[in-house]
Amino acid sequence: MIRGMFKGLLLAVVILLCLNPANSNAQQDDAVDMFFRLSGLEQQIRDLPSIVLEQFNEEKELLTPASRNNALAVIEEVFNPELMVTDARNYLMLVSADGFIDEINAWLNTELTQKMNDLEMASNDDVTFENRDRFFSTLENEMPSEARLELLRRLESSTEATYYLVSIITDMYLSLIQIMSNYMPPEDRVSSDRLPELRYAIMNDLLPMYRDITFAMNLYTYRDVSHEDLEEYVSFYETEAGKWFADVSFEVINHVLMQANVRIASN
Repeated sequence: MIRGMFKGLLLAVVILLCLNPANSNAQQDDAVDMFFRLSGLEQQIRDLPSIVLEQFNEEKELLTPASRNNALAVIEEVFNPELMVTDARNYLMLVSADGFIDEINAWLNTELTQKMNDLEMASNDDVTFENRDRFFSTLENEMPSEARLELLRRLESSTEATYYLVSIITDMYLSLIQIMSNYMPPEDRVSSDRLPELRYAIMNDLLPMYRDITFAMNLYTYRDVSHEDLEEYVSFYETEAGKWFADVSFEVINHVLMQANVRIASN
């Protein structure tokens, strides 16, 4: 059932009013729109349907050709990118009043953060694959300093990026399996009672591998960033606002997937 799952999938996770009511709402809208754009969250959500389709292509042999078309139609309906973006924005509107969104938007607009965002996007570009491969091959003999490694451990600890990434990929896969099960023979279907067990097994299987992937990718991504700049970048994620940013970025995508599951149930 889960053979070959998640092959090649890595989300760049990388992954973030005291006026009259009318003006307050307009200002909140602007802040949410800025957050949505600068954090890259909107693009990440728009990328989710293509990841689900890639997962489906890994598993479609479980279905007959006719059933594949039916399942694909449901997938496209459930994971409609415009619906998902709307769900995400509505959730952000609910949580943006916590008081951190303006602080985070200011941080996202800084030269350092924009430089880091550019590096993170570039490091996940397929064009850079050969450069990454050469870099990884040199690590055994040219490991960065312990101080550098500790900075990256702090980044992982403060953002929980690997756990959030694996959670998202796993939940997307389980949503896909729920759709596909409707088109399988009764004896092959995965009941909803089994989903927690499957989730636990998949998470335990993937987390060690993805921790290594995330750490290696961070070594490559920030390879030319000065220690001082990386310290400043990591330190923000260790603030209350930075932790809120990391958590909310995950919560938004988690909410989007929960809403997708509501649509699956209605189908």
